[in-house]
Amino acid sequence: MGEYPYHFTDEMKCDALKIYTDEGSHAYFSAKLEHEIRECYGLTLKIDSFANEYFESLEDHLNGIPSCRKDLAILSVVIVAESAILSDLFSKMKRIVYEAIRQIIKLHLMDEAFHANYYMQILKHVWVQLQNKDKIVMRKLIKDAVRISCRPRTKVFEFSLTTLGFDTFTINEILSQTFDESYHRIRDKQRFKSFNSKKIMLGLVLV
Repeated sequence: MGEYPYHFTDEMKCDALKIYTDEGSHAYFSAKLEHEIRECYGLTLKIDSFANEYFESLEDHLNGIPSCRKDLAILSVVIVAESAILSDLFSKMKRIVYEAIRQIIKLHLMDEAFHANYYMQILKHVWVQLQNKDKIVMRKLIKDAVRISCRPRTKVFEFSLTTLGFDTFTINEILSQTFDESYHRIRDKQRFKSFNSKKIMLGLVLV
């Protein structure tokens, strides 16, 4: 956090370290679970290259940001990402039937709730330190990050449907009907509403 030109409390710095260690734990847990599932079912196919679509979009976005605004862009991406993870996990947990899996997701959800709340506090803390021109930039950067987070990971679906034996024409039909224009507008609207309800008065709107 010392790289950023903003003041942060000692408590915020300690909590940042907790989140850093949480993410390491999540990475280990995910890798271990993937290994166990692969061994149990004899799976050999890797989907890493198909799952990188989101990260490639983020990288392209950040590469296009001037260096003088890079700090705000990175903060915007992280704040939006943590909020999106919490929302998606909560939504998925409501549809899980098996209690053992629900408990795993619930524990993860507790960590992610802490992360999302922490970064929302960071946003509020940084917001009051910004000049008006920087607030205008931050609003746009958050909107850009929201739009990126809402994009469906179509490559993963294409891979999965191909593996199940669907032809290219059918896959394209499924994806175009599932992720149509109304899907994108609804997702964007939900994300913007979430941020506008945090009492920061960001004024994010669909355009």
